[in-house]
Amino acid sequence: MKKIILSLFLVGAFYACSNESGTATTSTENTEVVEKEKSNKKYAKKPERTPMSGLDQLVRAVKGENAVVQWEGTKPTGTHVGNLDLEEKMIVFEEGELKVVNLAFDMTSITCTDISNPDYNAKLINHLRSDDFFNVDNYPTAHFKSTSITKDENSFIVKGDVTIKGITHSITVPMYLRENEEMYLLVGGVEVDRTKFNIRYKSKSIFPDLGDKFISDNFTIKFAIPQKK
Repeated sequence: MKKIILSLFLVGAFYACSNESGTATTSTENTEVVEKEKSNKKYAKKPERTPMSGLDQLVRAVKGENAVVQWEGTKPTGTHVGNLDLEEKMIVFEEGELKVVNLAFDMTSITCTDISNPDYNAKLINHLRSDDFFNVDNYPTAHFKSTSITKDENSFIVKGDVTIKGITHSITVPMYLRENEEMYLLVGGVEVDRTKFNIRYKSKSIFPDLGDKFISDNFTIKFAIPQKK
């Protein structure tokens, strides 16, 4: 993550002379110039990332009938990303219209792709598998089951129930459909509030005294899932 720090230094020169009004004029002119420069200063805006950002990259990563599922979690000091295996799927189309999306995710398959050091990588994965996060020993599978699907111009708005750690909540997932002669490709992304599923570790909404040592409540799931016609 790039940070742009813009610094403006004002150096004032004061000269002792017999003409007092001249000294005052010089100081005032310098101040006006600096204030004008400040008002015209343009600051770079951090690009906005959404659950739908980077989906083209996921599409390119699809090989054959194997789905690509990516997770992303953030905190003030950075972002972690990784992959997740799709354990089961039931995707139903009728005359090119999406009718059913039922997915099962293998939570024991969590990987991290941004940490190259094997020890730190293993430490993060073991923590994500622990009871602080997904408790995969007791809850090895997470589910999404659609309850209603509506067409919205070039996308489908899929409402459904997501179950994590045995807790179920309703979410809405926008999904796009790409296809060729042999395959449908279902592509989408959504933010999930982990605290709704009793994943409370370093949540600032639950522990407000964490300062900047918190982990964001929302994590993102993005996916590209092929389905043979």
